Amino acid sequence: MNKSGEKGFTLIELLVAFVILLIVLNGFMYGLAVYLDYELRTRVKNEASRMLKDITGYFEGISYDFALQYAVPATFDGKKCVSVTDPGPPPTTVDLCEFEYSNPATFTILDNDSDGIPDFFDPYNGNNSAFKANPRAVAPWLTIYPGTSGNACTVNTAGAGTATVNFNCVKSVAGREIYAGATISRIIDDYGRELGRAFGVIVWYYEPKTDRFTSVKSLVFKEYEGTK
Repeated sequence: MNKSGEKGFTLIELLVAFVILLIVLNGFMYGLAVYLDYELRTRVKNEASRMLKDITGYFEGISYDFALQYAVPATFDGKKCVSVTDPGPPPTTVDLCEFEYSNPATFTILDNDSDGIPDFFDPYNGNNSAFKANPRAVAPWLTIYPGTSGNACTVNTAGAGTATVNFNCVKSVAGREIYAGATISRIIDDYGRELGRAFGVIVWYYEPKTDRFTSVKSLVFKEYEGTK
């Protein structure tokens, strides 16, 4: 009880104020944690997009002769691109390539590991979420992929080819690694003549907090520059 003429806080009032302060601080800390999580996810996503743009630009800029030095896995060798009519409605005609579709006529994707992702844009042979603990254990159909350590790429070359790349296959954002790789397909016509090469560029990471596999991808075509 306060003495006459004196003002102050009772113990109950102090406890109530303390509880209110804890509630406010808890809400502030939760909001800060949500913001930091969002900010990290945004940074990782933006860096992945930059990597994809840079790598795609690299393949667009190399000469066809240089592109021939990269190995083409048997999975993607000698593929054709055809026009397929989708009955709709409405009926539409689309161009599909065998390196993405094992049966273009039925829109059946080429998916050897049965995970629902076309192998041409899939860095892993199996359920992608299972590779979180060993993210560099990539599928054998990649021609360019992260090395066993460090940031550099491993490049499989054709024959005596010495082709390299001028980009890294691993980048780190706040301790979260982002990976990049590429698949290559040789495109032929009905007579087995080479028409060009296709590069499937994949950039992937395991999302902060959720560890969910996330990827961005792009396709680069290079038309044959020689004489058939």
